[in-house]
Amino acid sequence: MNTPLFDTPSQVLAFIRQCVNENNPLRLYAACSYVAEIATKTSIFCQKHAFKALCDIEKTATLERAFLGDGEITEFPSEAATFKLGGHDLRIHCLHIDLERHEGHWRLAKIWQCR
Repeated sequence: MNTPLFDTPSQVLAFIRQCVNENNPLRLYAACSYVAEIATKTSIFCQKHAFKALCDIEKTATLERAFLGDGEITEFPSEAATFKLGGHDLRIHCLHIDLERHEGHWRLAKIWQCR
C-alpha cells in the first residue's frame, strides 16, 4: 500500500472519514508511519478503541468540526516537521492525530488516545 500524503489538514480528515465510512481501521493504521505498535494485543485493543471514537465523532460532530477547531485550522505550519490534530479534549475523546512532514507533504505518523 502506498502511504497517502496530504497537503492540508482537511485532506487528512477526508482520508480518515473514508476509512470510517468503509469501517476499515486496518487501512487507516496501515497508513501510519509508526506501525511497530500493531504487533501487540494491547495496541490492537487501543487502535480499535480509537477507531470507534473516530466513528462516534463523525456521527455527532463531523471530524472537521471537532479536529479543525470549527474551521480555525486550515493549513499545516510552514516550518514545522511535525503537527498534531486533537489532544486533551473530551469533545474529541482525547484523540491525537500525529503527522510528520515527508517529501514536501504530510503523512500520518500515529493515531492514539490518551487516558
